[in-house]
Amino acid sequence: MVAGQLHISIEPTARGEQLRLSTLKDDAIALNALSVVMGVMATLMGAVVTAAGKPGKALIVLGMFGGMAVAAFGANLLRLPRWAREREHQMEAIAEHTVKLLSNS
Repeated sequence: MVAGQLHISIEPTARGEQLRLSTLKDDAIALNALSVVMGVMATLMGAVVTAAGKPGKALIVLGMFGGMAVAAFGANLLRLPRWAREREHQMEAIAEHTVKLLSNS
C-alpha cells in the first residue's frame, strides 16, 4: 500500500512475516535541493562578479546566496528531528495495533 509517501509492506522472513513501514518528507528533499542550487549560485555569481573586477561586491553576493543556502539547509536540520520522532512514534503505534489485530484473528 502506498499513501502519499507512506509505504507499508508485509515481507516473508524465515520465521514468518515482517511488517515494514517507511515514509519520506518531500519538502525536506526540495529544501535541500534549494540549498544546493543557492550554493551553486553563490559560487557562480561570486566568480562572475570577481571576474568583472569587483571583488568587494563578490563577497556581498557570496554572502547573500550562501546565506540563503545555509538558511535552507539549517531549516531542515532544525525541523527534521522532531518530524522523525513523531513518525517513529506513529509507526510504532501502527505496528503494535497490527500485532494486536493479527493475534486476535
